[in-house]
Amino acid sequence: MQSYRKNLKVFLAFWTEETLVGPHDVESRHLVEFYRAQKNQPGVSHATAGARTRTLLSLLRWAMRQEILLVDPGHDMRIPKPCRPIPRVLTQAEVELLLEAPRTVPRTLIRLRDLALLELLYGTGMRAGEVVALNMGDLDLAERVLRILSGKGQNRRVPYGEMVAEALAAYLDWMRPRFCMTGETALFLSLRGERLTAKALGLQLQRYGLALGIPDVTPHALRRAVATHMLENGASVVEIKELLGHADLNSTMIYTRVFPVELIRSHRKSHPRARRRPQEP
Repeated sequence: MQSYRKNLKVFLAFWTEETLVGPHDVESRHLVEFYRAQKNQPGVSHATAGARTRTLLSLLRWAMRQEILLVDPGHDMRIPKPCRPIPRVLTQAEVELLLEAPRTVPRTLIRLRDLALLELLYGTGMRAGEVVALNMGDLDLAERVLRILSGKGQNRRVPYGEMVAEALAAYLDWMRPRFCMTGETALFLSLRGERLTAKALGLQLQRYGLALGIPDVTPHALRRAVATHMLENGASVVEIKELLGHADLNSTMIYTRVFPVELIRSHRKSHPRARRRPQEP
C-alpha cells in the first residue's frame, strides 16, 4: 500500500499544472505522457517507470470495480514487464559439495540436523517454509513419504529416497530426542530445542555456500536445482510439477527454465527431420 501512495504522489506531482482531484479527472493522455516522461527521466529505469504506471492502472481498475468510474482511461494501455534474468542454477557438483559440507561441523546436533536438512531439500525440492513447518506426524518412515501442508502451493505427499532416509534416521535416533523441548512437535529443531525458523535455515545454507565459495546458496536455489537436474536427467514437466506442488503447469515451465531444455528434447524426439536418416545402399 505504501508503494501505491508513493507512486500516486509522483503522478500528481507530475501533473501540478492540471487539477486532478480524483480518478474521474484522469484521462488516457495523462497516463501515456506520464509513462513517457518517466522513461526519459534521468535516474529512473524503464522497470521503475513501468512499475509506477502499472500502479496507476491498478488503481483505475479498482475504481471501475467500485463503480467510481464508468470508463477506465487506462483500459487500452499496456506496459511491458521487464524480463527477469534467469538465475544461475547450482551444478550437480556444487550440490554434492553442499550435501557434504555439514560433516565438518563440530557440534553433533547441527551436523546431523543439517545433513538431514540438505538431503531433504535436494531430495524433495521443498520450500523453506514447508521444511520448517514439518511435524513428526508428517513423516512416514516405513513408506518413506512426507506429508506437506503448503501455505503457498498444493498440499501433497512426497516420497524420498534412501539418502534422505539415512540422514533423517541418524538425526532422529541420536539428536532430536536429546534436544527436543517438552511438547515440541517440529521435525527440525534449533539448539534451544524449539522449531527451526525459515530465517535460520536460510542463514545456515548461506554460511555453507560462503565457506565453499558457492554464491547464492538458498533453499530456493536448491529447489530450482532439483527441478533443473531432474529435467536434464529425463523427468517430465508434469512429474516435476507434482513434486514441487505447483498448482499451475506454467509455474513449473518458468521455474525450471524448461523452455530451452524441454524444447530441444521434444524436437529431437518427435520432429521428423530432427535426426539424419541412414543412407540407403
